[in-house]
Parts: sequence; C-alpha cells; structure tokens
Amino acid sequence: QLTQARADASNANDALRSAKEQLEAAQKESLRRVKEGETAEELAEELQSQLDEAQTEASAAKEKLKTAEKKHKTLETKLQTTQKKQEETAAKLAETEAKLTAAESRAATAVEASTAGANEREQELEADAKAAK
Repeated sequence: QLTQARADASNANDALRSAKEQLEAAQKESLRRVKEGETAEELAEELQSQLDEAQTEASAAKEKLKTAEKKHKTLETKLQTTQKKQEETAAKLAETEAKLTAAESRAATAVEASTAGANEREQELEADAKAAK
C-alpha cells in the first residue's frame, strides 16, 4: 500500500509536469501561427481552451496527489501502530519467558528437594528395618 501511495504521488507529479509541457507547447504553436498570420482572436480562443484543459488536468493531478499523501500518512500511522504492538508483544513474550524459566527452576528445585527427602526417608526405613532384625 505504501508503494502504491508513492506510485500515485509520482503519477500525479507526472501529470502536472505533462500539463505544463502541453501549455508550453501550445504557447510555441501559437507564436508560430501568429507568424503565419492567424488572428489574435482565433489564437486566444484556442489558447484559452487549451489552458482550461491544462488547468483541469492539473487540478485532477493535485487531487490525486492529495489522495496519495493521505494514503501515505494513513499507512505510516498504521505502520507505527503495528510496530508499537509488536514491541508490546515482544515485551510480554520476554516477561512470559522469564516467568516460565522461574517456574521451571522452582519445579526443578522442588523435585530435587522431594527426591532428597524421599532418599532420606528410604535410608531411615532401611535403618529401622535393620534395627528391627
């Protein structure tokens, strides 16, 4: 979407450049025609028509550019939001991993203590059994 917004902006700029080039070409053509004897009124009407068309194209291009800029801004905002959520998720994951590691450590300690206690009790029972014989 970001690439599309950039492409839209580029297309709008191209359209503005094209309109400017068309206007310049029309002005050159008008000068040529004046030299060939056409009346100023005829040329003025044609130039006005071409100018109106160029302004319409320029307005459309500006609107496309505004739209592309809005899309770009929206995408940037979405990207920032996504990055923030990813950072929050990574922090929660790290916290969860730390809790899991601590729980595993406590469980291992409890198993060791339980095993040691069971071994001690077994030795006591064996000693009692020997004493009873």
